[in-house]
Amino acid sequence: MLAWFVTTDPQNAIEVFRPWLVKADGTAALRVRREYRKLDLVLEFPGFAPLVIENKAFALPDEAQLAGYSRGPIAKLDPRSSLVLLSLSNPGWSAYEAEGRQWRWVSYDELGARLASIPVAADFRSQVVRHEADLLRRLHEIIREVEVRDGEESFALETTVQAHLDEVGLGDAVGKSRAHQVMARVGNALEVAGVPSPGRPLEIGFTNKRPLLAGFWQVTEVMWVGWQLQGGQWRLAMILTSPHLKGVGRHPDRAAVALDHEQWFDFTALTSILASRRRRSGPGRTPH
Repeated sequence: MLAWFVTTDPQNAIEVFRPWLVKADGTAALRVRREYRKLDLVLEFPGFAPLVIENKAFALPDEAQLAGYSRGPIAKLDPRSSLVLLSLSNPGWSAYEAEGRQWRWVSYDELGARLASIPVAADFRSQVVRHEADLLRRLHEIIREVEVRDGEESFALETTVQAHLDEVGLGDAVGKSRAHQVMARVGNALEVAGVPSPGRPLEIGFTNKRPLLAGFWQVTEVMWVGWQLQGGQWRLAMILTSPHLKGVGRHPDRAAVALDHEQWFDFTALTSILASRRRRSGPGRTPH
């Protein structure tokens, strides 16, 4: 919608995006590029440096991804380009430097407010923009109501809340958003505790209509051990990368390797933690 808005109403678009535009000579014509080298949107207004917008609707931004963009496609743009991360969830920073380039965070609420500030008219284009502004601000309000605020709260939402979100088609999206928020807290907790960083990024997926969170550490060239959380299941797991252990018919061989390393499947510490959480959760509440 933003690309369409810019191409059909460039003057009002400049006013909407003005806080993030940098004046620069050299851009003579309006140009809008979508999915330019994997960047969501690149806007070029006459008299301004390019404005890059990376949109993260229900996911938290991946700083490694922003760094990759800064090294790659953004390095090919005007060095005066403005870089904006547009997202529903607060990334925990208002400005972030990646590979020497400065990213600024803009919330859906802020963009919605700026879209709503343009002059009201009765034409179709204006009405579409007005509806988009209202949608962005309502989505922001919903995410703010269901975001993870406390490390002691349950990851799963209350059943009635989840049901209402499912009714309006936002259940999965909110689940993804909360999964990213929880994993950000997990990453921070691991860093504070001095736990070595995983050899691969902490994983956030979505299967069987439920978020899947996972973290794995490398112990040998061909073995990774870690955990997975999905729904009410917490699993200790092992990833084996040896070619001779891959394939459907190799399950007995993989099981044998797991038995030889059963120390990685000790739930003792986890059992005591969950027991403590269950006592605090109370009757009828979801344990942490």
